[in-house]
Amino acid sequence: MTSVQENKNELEAAVRYCESAISRANATIESMEFRQEMARKSWHEQTGREESLTKKLAFMTEEYDRMKGYADRLLDEQGTMEAELEERISEVADLKVQLDELSKAYKDSTHEKVTMKKAWREQRELVALRDDQIAMLERRLAKYTGEKTYPFK
Repeated sequence: MTSVQENKNELEAAVRYCESAISRANATIESMEFRQEMARKSWHEQTGREESLTKKLAFMTEEYDRMKGYADRLLDEQGTMEAELEERISEVADLKVQLDELSKAYKDSTHEKVTMKKAWREQRELVALRDDQIAMLERRLAKYTGEKTYPFK
């Protein structure tokens, strides 16, 4: 009977060994499932981050393109404004030349006016002098002829 008892003991030992192996296999499966779940979560997080970064990159690229276009327009406008400024500077220089010419003409005309006034005064003084001379001659003539006034006046 020892051989049945021994067989029974061997079978029970084999069952315990199998149960232990099954227990270890279940633990390994649970560990692998846990790791797989963690890897899946990590992958989803990574994918979410990548999608977020991809969207952010697309937005930043659009923003860069928009700002570059704006900067290009500003540079074009600056060139246009510089050309207009040069044109305005040239116009101002021309206006200064015209102003100088007009100032000279005004000074000349003022000088002419003064000269004309002076000439007019001189003429008026000459006329007054002539009138005085005529009056004196009239008096002399009247003295000689007996008349009091000159008949031509």
